[in-house]
Amino acid sequence: MKNKDSILKFVISILLVIFGVLLLLDQLNVPFIDDFFTPWYTIVLLFFAACLLAYAIVKKAPVFYILSMLIAGIYLVISINAKIEEMAVGKFIAIIPLFVGIGTVIADKICKWSPKAMRFGIVLSIASAVILVSTILDVWKYVIPIVIILIGIAYIIFGVFAIKHDTKKVEDDHYVTYEPKDKVDEVEKQENQATDTTEK
Repeated sequence: MKNKDSILKFVISILLVIFGVLLLLDQLNVPFIDDFFTPWYTIVLLFFAACLLAYAIVKKAPVFYILSMLIAGIYLVISINAKIEEMAVGKFIAIIPLFVGIGTVIADKICKWSPKAMRFGIVLSIASAVILVSTILDVWKYVIPIVIILIGIAYIIFGVFAIKHDTKKVEDDHYVTYEPKDKVDEVEKQENQATDTTEK
């Protein structure tokens, strides 16, 4: 545990130096850095995302993968909005749930979290990707209701499979009762004595 804490502190210290340098270069209006981190506080968002990701990897904490991806999604929305001012935020807001879905899938794959988490992550990622494309192409009025219907159908199918799995489990259950060895020996002794007396 102490080793993990030391590694985490070391990684966060390195990230602090890297993002401090990036912030300085951004304030000095270095062309590539200044364009990439517009507005400047997106560097802070990326720093928090990187710290949460480092914590998730070192401590194997699934929730922190999701939080890291959530902040990365917010960073992307703010960056795209700053670069393409004529495009409304609503056009690409679905990036945030898309990243949350990806974070959930990664968390389950790395930390072996829960099959339900994996299902939720996949459904959320696919639905968000479809909604993102539909809002950019301006066909969201028709696509979003269809996506909602498909999510409902997907969860009905998951529910049916879960019920089938549970009933199969109940049918396969065999109850074994444990008896102490002394008790078993005593029962056998009594049975042997009973057979001896009947033989006599």
